[in-house]
Amino acid sequence: MEELKHFCALPFTQFTVSSFNEYQLCCDNLGESEMFSDRHSILEYFNSDYINEKRLAFLKDEKLDICKSCWRREDKGLSSRRIESLKSDYKNQVDRFNSGLPLVPNHKVFKIKFGNLCNLRCIMCGPQSSSAWAQHKQKYNEGEWPIYENAFNEKTYEDLKQIIPNVHRIIISGGEPLMNDRYYDFLEWLIGHKFSKNLKITTLTNATKIPDHLFQYKKAFKKLVFNISLDGIEEKDEYIRTGTIWSKKVKNISMLQKNFNIAFEVTIQALNVGYINQIQNYLNKNFNHKSALTNILVQPKYFDANYLPEDIKRRYLKQKNLPSNIQKILSTPTKSKIFREGVKFLQLCDKRNGTDFLKLWPEFKTYV
Repeated sequence: MEELKHFCALPFTQFTVSSFNEYQLCCDNLGESEMFSDRHSILEYFNSDYINEKRLAFLKDEKLDICKSCWRREDKGLSSRRIESLKSDYKNQVDRFNSGLPLVPNHKVFKIKFGNLCNLRCIMCGPQSSSAWAQHKQKYNEGEWPIYENAFNEKTYEDLKQIIPNVHRIIISGGEPLMNDRYYDFLEWLIGHKFSKNLKITTLTNATKIPDHLFQYKKAFKKLVFNISLDGIEEKDEYIRTGTIWSKKVKNISMLQKNFNIAFEVTIQALNVGYINQIQNYLNKNFNHKSALTNILVQPKYFDANYLPEDIKRRYLKQKNLPSNIQKILSTPTKSKIFREGVKFLQLCDKRNGTDFLKLWPEFKTYV
């Protein structure tokens, strides 16, 4: 497939379930399969007309519009899920597909979400991934959004018995998984079917709510990793991840670190790209960790760090020892004024939340 410039291996190797229960090509994909985990099993989706059409398009080297998140990253010289997918074992899967044979996911990793139940309203998030955002939207008459709760049908569990023996790692996100009973039901299922000792489970969490019963799983799996979302230090994290109480979050992180493996996930965006060194130094000093800085925000566009005004980028670039990918973002010419839409959104949030973003980001004052 090396000669295909737009080929992606993920539709041949991996499946993803979104926070609203819909099967997708990957967690960045913007397509709508209209196939849901409570109605369709994994293998029904994985051999459906929907995904087969996408496979054929990739084999014809078509550039699918639903994959624009990857194209945007690649246009900026960054890696993407598509590029990473080419490192997987996909050629046998392509041969099976071309021969008309049914496919079973063979990727060593699969990703799943258990609905949108969440206690935070992160500034870059929305109601599809946060029930707190859904309630907020309804309060201000901005549409009705349900609380999604991921429920697999029975056939899916039979499919998982075929798939999981080849899986090394399961990545679980949300919503906030640690609030969700479905998350614990799934862990129990893995333990009950004797898969747990061969699996690494990575859970993305905001670390604001740690139930006591979480610690009973300490030795149940080959490895349990909690990847903690953190987008600023102290008040900045409280602002970006609305609903966070920083002092409590720090205590919870320490408690997780004493009992499990931890990592940190920083979503690089307009509100923190100029403060990455501050974040990394804090994590290193207090937890002997740093973020890999691989998660680059592309939606909503007005918080995409690439669209920061040039003068703010130049200001941030004056810092010493910036990571190379941050330097690349800040050195990219700004081709849009969409950042002003983000400022208007922050002003709306301040009005509703009784906050003031200019106290934390005075460099944005010119754009108010």
